[in-house]
Amino acid sequence: MLSNVLKKRTLKLEQLENRELLSATTWDAPSQDADAVVALQTVATSTEAEPIDLASLVVTTQASEVDETDGVLSLAEAIAQVADGGTITFDESLKGQKFDFGYVELDKAITIDASALYDAETGAPGVSFSTTQATLRGAGSLSIVGVGIENIYLFWEDAQLTDGAVLLKDCALSNIYISNSPSTVETPSCGGSATFVNCDFSGGSQYFSGLETTTLTNCSVVGSYGLSSDSLNFEATNCEFTNAKATALTFSPLSFEGGEARQTASLTNCLIANNADYLAVDVRAYDAFSLTLTNCTVTENGSTRYPDSSAAIKGYYRDGGDCVITLRNTIVAGNRGADVTIEGQPEETTENATSVLAYNTLSSFTAWTNAETDAATQYVYDASQPLFLDGGYFLAYGSQALDLGNNAFLAETQTTDLAGNPRVGGTVVDLGAYEYKAPEVPSTVVTTTADVSDAFDGKISLREALAYAQNGDVVTFDASLKGETFVLAGKALSVDKSLKIKGFVDENGAPQIAVDANEASAVFYCAKAVSFEGLKITGGRGGVIANDTASFKNVEITGNVGTGVTVYGSGEIPATFENVKITDNQTDYGEGGGVCVSGAATFANVEISGNFAMNGGGVALYGSYDAPTTFTNVKIFDNVAGQYGGGVCVYGGENVSFTNVEITGNTSGGVYDGSTYYGRVGGVYVDSCVKLSVENATMSETT
Repeated sequence: MLSNVLKKRTLKLEQLENRELLSATTWDAPSQDADAVVALQTVATSTEAEPIDLASLVVTTQASEVDETDGVLSLAEAIAQVADGGTITFDESLKGQKFDFGYVELDKAITIDASALYDAETGAPGVSFSTTQATLRGAGSLSIVGVGIENIYLFWEDAQLTDGAVLLKDCALSNIYISNSPSTVETPSCGGSATFVNCDFSGGSQYFSGLETTTLTNCSVVGSYGLSSDSLNFEATNCEFTNAKATALTFSPLSFEGGEARQTASLTNCLIANNADYLAVDVRAYDAFSLTLTNCTVTENGSTRYPDSSAAIKGYYRDGGDCVITLRNTIVAGNRGADVTIEGQPEETTENATSVLAYNTLSSFTAWTNAETDAATQYVYDASQPLFLDGGYFLAYGSQALDLGNNAFLAETQTTDLAGNPRVGGTVVDLGAYEYKAPEVPSTVVTTTADVSDAFDGKISLREALAYAQNGDVVTFDASLKGETFVLAGKALSVDKSLKIKGFVDENGAPQIAVDANEASAVFYCAKAVSFEGLKITGGRGGVIANDTASFKNVEITGNVGTGVTVYGSGEIPATFENVKITDNQTDYGEGGGVCVSGAATFANVEISGNFAMNGGGVALYGSYDAPTTFTNVKIFDNVAGQYGGGVCVYGGENVSFTNVEITGNTSGGVYDGSTYYGRVGGVYVDSCVKLSVENATMSETT
């Protein structure tokens, strides 16, 4: 039998690429393991063993060690062993794990791909790397797909490199530094490329230095300390640069010799918005620099504290350089400070200066370099006229940016806008990153479980349906949603009209639509009378909070951290509960764990169980003197009150009646949050009531 050490060596031997080297290998094995040596030699020389495909390796351990005897493959080992042009993936057991990438040197092209482990539910990358540092040599290149990276530092050792490349796709990134290092060359020049596709940058700073080409496609740079580049060519398409804590985009002079080449940057279908620093786009030209924005939206940028010192776009030159900024089909308007600032123009000559050219552009800035020749398409922003929809950057109906572009400025590949809609909605392209799109037709039929308010996605969320509904309407659900759960995004569903929300029930009358607040808010807040049918209401900090009367039929109200249903104003119109289960709700210091009603109420065929409150564990009633409160065919059991009325607590009312009611196993008193409470009646506690009627009711096992 093979020893454990020799077993592990055997596994590693099977992964070696050079079989001739393998057969010539000698081993210093212990003398007592002679049989194992024979077996090892057999494995090494066997002609039946299939060669390992070094073009495709699978990492099987999170450990960073290089250990040829451990029988598993680490990331470092995979990088060292994978063939030129090969791909490294990850075993499914490593989903969500963080790797210490460490330092690597590459003189080959490899791809590290974790996309198969992407978590579609949370949007999390398949795996993540902590500090990552790689040096590329010769034609070395690195592609990373579907990975979350906190810090990445990539360098080219040969500053003359033109073939080496870095590609990051479907990655979540923070604090990115990519540089063509000039350490080995006396007169360095730009080289290498960095390409980012479908990447989200957040946090830290992003810096690209000395590269020949930097390309971003379908990327978002949100909430970071900005992106800086001195690449020879920079290109961003369908990207968002928003909410930066520093300058969102800085274009610096070349770090290396650029020869006669002109440094360029182009932004197409990009949004640059709500960046809080003094500058959103800062262009500094030492030699020759051209920046072109096509169908971009630049708005709401600048310091709120010092708007007079802020500018959305600043063009600047020095050392005899010149800077040309060209805007085409673009909106630069509605910023907190100036839309455009030009600095460094010498008074004595127009050469070696900053030029700002506008073609089919909307802005408050009017001192365009080409104002005399192209004034007809230099539109002046009017703050009193529509531009964007409230709370966003989509064009409003009647927007002053509609149909004012020039189709000749569109590239052949520019077929969609930033939102993925057709780039030309009619016959003439609109200004800005987004083409105008007519909003969806309002409807009270819910078609998506997503908790969103997006008038342009063609889907009706429950939140939208409630907003679209009018008094007397019925909000329903598309049949495809039967059995689905609607998880709220941190905010209660507000209803300010009198209407009905009707879900589905199964053959037993159980609800088939669930609405879950995920313990982040109440589920429903109702300002008017609302009817609920065929719904499960759960996970709320309060299930339903109603300022008017409310009715419930074939509804389950369960698992709310806060009273299941609170009705403040039923008055003469009773709150009604029919075929309802009210279970496992808890309000630690309030009244009525399951239900709290101020006014009249009727309960028919209702189960109230497992609820907790300080008073009225199951139900707390502040009854009405205008209408009775009735319990008919109701089971109230296993509820707990800290003090009064484990099952029911009645604080008043004209008439409260119990007919065919079972009240059992309810308790009061106990220790909660370290405090001892002395209970007062486990079943039904009546503080005051004009008339209390009981018919065919049982009460048992109450304390």
